[in-house]
Amino acid sequence: PGAARADEAEDKLAGQLASVARDFRQPLAARVAAARALGKLGPRAALAVPDLVGIIDRLRGDELEPLQEATVEALGQIGSAARSALPA
Repeated sequence: PGAARADEAEDKLAGQLASVARDFRQPLAARVAAARALGKLGPRAALAVPDLVGIIDRLRGDELEPLQEATVEALGQIGSAARSALPA
């Protein structure tokens, strides 16, 4: 039971962080911090992979480069669960 609760809490946290990272109304610094926090969760943030991929797909322009870098780094830190993000 305790492990299941921890997994649920991590899934909830990953979902909340992904929500901040993809929300264009949030300040860039907050979005970058959220993406970096997802990376620190590593494989436990696998739930956020689709959101991170969506961020990369939508980002264009140098002004968002810090978010692009943080998102790519997070996918790398998530590991094998992020393979879906790789181009075929």
